[in-house]
Amino acid sequence: QIEKAVDYPKLNKVIFIGVFDFKEFNNEHYLSRHMVLNCETLEQELRDIEFNFIELPKFTKKASELKTILDKWIYFIKHAEDLEVIPEHADTQALQTAYDVASRFHWTKQELEVMEYWEMRERADQDKRQA
Repeated sequence: QIEKAVDYPKLNKVIFIGVFDFKEFNNEHYLSRHMVLNCETLEQELRDIEFNFIELPKFTKKASELKTILDKWIYFIKHAEDLEVIPEHADTQALQTAYDVASRFHWTKQELEVMEYWEMRERADQDKRQA
């Protein structure tokens, strides 16, 4: 804990990300960034706090239109439960893992048990090779 009135250069910025499945703000932007202002002076004195909101209904890009990693993650959040295969635009290990994990929510208990069995076998084989 930092002492009172001590400068805090080592603290990280706080970034809040909220995801709405409804339209909250009266504009067409699916992503909005908000800062904290002093109501009397209108100055941004709390520079290390930021609020970001994603409004999924406003995000209308198709898979072929995704360019940035942010767009790819928002697309994942909006469409992951509807997809049957990992899309081509999931071109990072993190995105591929996210789609893989999300796909398991649609599996039957038997499918999950089979997958867990094969993953366990694969880990055992890797352990044998490393020993």
